[in-house]
Amino acid sequence: AVKQVAQTLQYRYTERLYKMVVIDPPFWMRTMYSMVSSFLNPLTTAKFILASGDAAKHAALSNLIDEEQAMSFMLPAGKLTDDVDIETFLVKAPFQLGYGAA
Repeated sequence: AVKQVAQTLQYRYTERLYKMVVIDPPFWMRTMYSMVSSFLNPLTTAKFILASGDAAKHAALSNLIDEEQAMSFMLPAGKLTDDVDIETFLVKAPFQLGYGAA
């Protein structure tokens, strides 16, 4: 079943995802990814990043998100400190703009 889902995502949605970063993933997720990743195309596996620890999070996120739009758990110098306003994030913020631009 996992192989079928991976193949469906790989062949049907190849260009929809730039990067997916999972911050501090649990053990079961890291284990599942290590089993599934061998079935995926290397271009697909390069899109998924499982970042554990401060150094790995900074390396993964510093090129993808600006400090103005990062919380402190994402980047040490992240400027967003308030709780995420889900209404602003999902409804008011234009899709092509970041959360802080709304």
